[in-house]
Amino acid sequence: MWTYLYYSFSAKANKAVGFVVFGEEVKDIEFDVGHNVPSRLRLILAGTDNGNYPGFNGQFSRPILRVGEGAYLETHDDLDIYARKCNPPPPPDCTTLKIVKFIDKR
Repeated sequence: MWTYLYYSFSAKANKAVGFVVFGEEVKDIEFDVGHNVPSRLRLILAGTDNGNYPGFNGQFSRPILRVGEGAYLETHDDLDIYARKCNPPPPPDCTTLKIVKFIDKR
């Protein structure tokens, strides 16, 4: 089952919005937040970061980090335009692949 996750933050609106698309069902959550503009960003996509965060049991396909104008999505309509038109589900044959690639940066 293809699952699409999108999380966005707006410093202007002091809001963070998260969306999960699971099949055809869309769920969202919204937080009123305020943050100072960070001087740097650390993105942890998978793994536990030395035990600081729980791991993710799954597979990522085409991860994207968007920043700047247009990255903040607030409504289901905004999400449909970006998620469904620009990031379609992978072809069905991709779900049956049993290939695992290990990356070693030593």
